[in-house]
Amino acid sequence: MNDISNDPFRELRLALDAGALDYEQQLPDSMRTPARRVRRAFMRLGQLISVAAFVVIGGDVLFEQWIAGHVSPFFIFGTACLIAAACTALFAVIAMLGLVTSSAFSDEPPRVGPRQLKG
Repeated sequence: MNDISNDPFRELRLALDAGALDYEQQLPDSMRTPARRVRRAFMRLGQLISVAAFVVIGGDVLFEQWIAGHVSPFFIFGTACLIAAACTALFAVIAMLGLVTSSAFSDEPPRVGPRQLKG
């Protein structure tokens, strides 16, 4: 017996089908406000730079500590936590710059068609 009323995720599926969730993901960039485009670009840039910094810095430092073998696993874990904290701070700085930069742009949605005067 396949009863849809017993489905615990029914409302979630209906919301996804209706497009109620992830509305921002479905919009093309041309439909987003300039401020949102700037914020989104800075968030993506911050994420990319932070992950790359963690891989490059963490890979080098942690690999050297592991190969040397003179430090305990807790020391290596602590170093990894410090590198992760520094990369999170780097992301926060880039995101803050994006928020400050986006404040110079309009939050008004772009016009889709020609303007019509109301009279």
